[in-house]
Amino acid sequence: MNGFPVREDHLKLLDERFAAYRNDPQQASTWEDVKRRFEARRG
Repeated sequence: MNGFPVREDHLKLLDERFAAYRNDPQQASTWEDVKRRFEARRG
């Protein structure tokens, strides 16, 4: 792999977030929803 190494704490966070998604996929947001909320905050 070209680039920089992935930190262990980042891998742990990804594992935790993926586990949360697997446990309750309905709580996930689509990119469109995230983008809409972000743009609404920017006004």
